[in-house]
Amino acid sequence: MAIDLKTIENFSNVRFDEIDELCKKDWYVLHTYTGLENKVRDSIISMVVQKKYDNLVKKVFVPIENVLEIKRGGEKKQVAKKIFQGYLLLQIDEITEDLIADIKSVYGVTDFVTIGMNDKEEKSKPLPLLKNEVRNLLEKAVSSPTKPRMVYEVGDAVSIMSGPFVEFVGIVDEVDIDKGKLKIMVDIFGRKTSVELNFDQVEKQVGK
Repeated sequence: MAIDLKTIENFSNVRFDEIDELCKKDWYVLHTYTGLENKVRDSIISMVVQKKYDNLVKKVFVPIENVLEIKRGGEKKQVAKKIFQGYLLLQIDEITEDLIADIKSVYGVTDFVTIGMNDKEEKSKPLPLLKNEVRNLLEKAVSSPTKPRMVYEVGDAVSIMSGPFVEFVGIVDEVDIDKGKLKIMVDIFGRKTSVELNFDQVEKQVGK
C-alpha cells in the first residue's frame, strides 16, 4: 500500500504547542538498524494505516535536533541530526500483542526497549518512557530552527587536532559562535591552562 507524504507528516510531525499534551501519553522506544530509521518509520506508518491501528498508534517519531556546525574557514551551516542513532519513538495509546508483533515484523526493526515482567515469566513487555524523559526529548527535538544547538558546548571533551597542542585532550570552557573560537582548558605539565582555538582545530570526543 502506497503511503502519501501528508500521512507520514501527520504521524511523524510534532509541534511545540503539542508537547504538554503529548507528555501525558505513553511513548515507547523502538530499536532499529542504524541508518534505516526513516525507512522503518515510513514502513510502520504504512502498516498502521493498512491494518487500521491508527486508533492505537498516534505518532511514529524520529527525534532530530538542529545543530549549528562550523566548517573549515568559519562557514556556519545548520544541519538536522538524529538525537539517537538507531532509535524511534512511538506514541501508543494502547499497546497490544498483535500490534507489538506487527511492528517487530517490519524490516529494519530489532525490538522494543523492554523490561522483564517478573522472575517467573520469560516474556517481556515494552517499557514506556518516564514523562520527564519524554519532555526532555520532545523539547530538544522540537527546538526552534532559528536557535539551533551548537556543535560544541561548555563542558564538552575535545581532542586537539592541530597547532602546538595537537593530540592534547581538553574541556570546552567558553564558546564564541560569532568568531568560531573556543577556549579549551588543557592539562599542561600538571596545570590547567586555557588555550584559544578555532572550531576546526578540535574534534568532539565520541560519547563524551
